[in-house]
Amino acid sequence: MRQDLQCLRGLAIIFVFLYHLYPAIFVNGFLGVDVFFVLSGYFMAKNLTKNKIEKFTDLTTFYYKRFKRILPLYYLITLISLILVHYYLGRFWWDINRRYSLASLLLSTNHLLIIDSRDYFNQVRLGD
Repeated sequence: MRQDLQCLRGLAIIFVFLYHLYPAIFVNGFLGVDVFFVLSGYFMAKNLTKNKIEKFTDLTTFYYKRFKRILPLYYLITLISLILVHYYLGRFWWDINRRYSLASLLLSTNHLLIIDSRDYFNQVRLGD
C-alpha cells in the first residue's frame, strides 16, 4: 500500500473528526469524507485487480472478507453507542434516536435521512 495515500486518508479522518467537534473552526472538514471515500475506492480497485477476479465467486469472496473484517466492529460500536445513549442521556434522547439507531443497525441511515428530508449541511447552524 502506498504510505503517502494512507497518510492522506488518515488526515481526512482527522479533519472530519475535528469538523464534528468544532464546526465553526473547521468549516470545510466534511470534505474529508469525500477524500476518504475516493482514496478507499482507489485502494479497493487496486486490491480487486491484484487478486485476479475471474469468476463471480471470486468477487463474492472478496466482499465477504471485507464485510467479515468491518461489520463486527461496526456492530460492536453501534451497540455500545445505543447502550450509552439509552442509559446516560435519558428518555428524551432515546425517543429521538430510536429510529436512527434501528436504521444504523440495518445500514440504512442515509435512506432515513432522505425520508425525513434532513439536509446534512444545514444540521449545524453557525452563528445562531
